[in-house]
Amino acid sequence: MNDNVKIRIKAHWIEVEYEGASSYLNKDILDLIEGIATLTKTHAVPSIDDAPSGGPTNTPPSPSLLPDMTTNTIASTLDAKSGSELAISAAAKLTLVDQREKFDRKTLLAEMKEASTYYKTSFGSNLTKSIETLTKSDRLRLVAKDTYGLSAQERQRIHATLTGNG
Repeated sequence: MNDNVKIRIKAHWIEVEYEGASSYLNKDILDLIEGIATLTKTHAVPSIDDAPSGGPTNTPPSPSLLPDMTTNTIASTLDAKSGSELAISAAAKLTLVDQREKFDRKTLLAEMKEASTYYKTSFGSNLTKSIETLTKSDRLRLVAKDTYGLSAQERQRIHATLTGNG
């Protein structure tokens, strides 16, 4: 009998995936959920969606995970050679520097164009295909209709690479 389980818990900006023995979950799942709940309460990351309709929130934004990095810099570090790789670089800029958990195609394209050293007009023409490929390979996630975000694994991989830990 296979005693392995796979779960994913996502709460706000935290995403935890576990695959392994079910005995861990039987013993420690409540502690894990309580820890996630505590983190989301004490380290809340405000988003545009959280702002009241009257204007921005009074909560100052958290400091950027990678301050002062441009899409050009990220593309260079990730050695982007294709439209898909530039799209990932732009998504990393939006997520890790600008702290945008989700973005639409138009925003992604605009950020790609900011990387003037790497951007080619064919990348814009082929963006739909690039997004489809990146979504199928779980590098980008479709989080709502025509709205995307970096997958947790991709975010970790890129963050490690950009900070020299990968």
